[in-house]
Amino acid sequence: MFAPKTGKQGTKGDKLIYEENVKTIAFYQKWVIVSTVLNLLVCVLPLFHCSLWDYFWCVFLTCCNLGAWCFMRYVGKPTLNPDGSLVHSGADINSPGSLGDQMKDVVITTSVVQTISCLFSNYLVILWTFIPGRAFYLLWVYIIHPYITSGSGTEGQQDNEGIDPKKQKKQRMKVVRN
Repeated sequence: MFAPKTGKQGTKGDKLIYEENVKTIAFYQKWVIVSTVLNLLVCVLPLFHCSLWDYFWCVFLTCCNLGAWCFMRYVGKPTLNPDGSLVHSGADINSPGSLGDQMKDVVITTSVVQTISCLFSNYLVILWTFIPGRAFYLLWVYIIHPYITSGSGTEGQQDNEGIDPKKQKKQRMKVVRN
């Protein structure tokens, strides 16, 4: 019925970013609370026989969950005037590909792993290894690989990349003469 919009996407205002960040942080706070309380209940109730490893994973995953949530809250922290008006909304947590978006993935993955590992089997904690794997992948794609591949040639080679072969030959002859 309606054609999709083409061209640039409009930017969000600071107030809209602030409101979305508050809602997002509150939503993920509930994720952290529910998964942590469920995990602690399973560890504390006498119905379940928990080993030292169960307690270790409970504490470890709770710390990871809280750390990711606190970092997400820190990234989206707004700056307010003393009168309460908004100066800066903080980073947009809901922006695709942003650091806040990555932290949302960490909270979701950790909460799911925490819940299923406490209910079913501690061997499911192995699923949490996807997080460091994803972190390494992002580090490789956005930082390490571009750093390694950029500037690999000399200045003359970089300048000649976009020039046709005849001009390259002329430039080489000119360099040889001088």
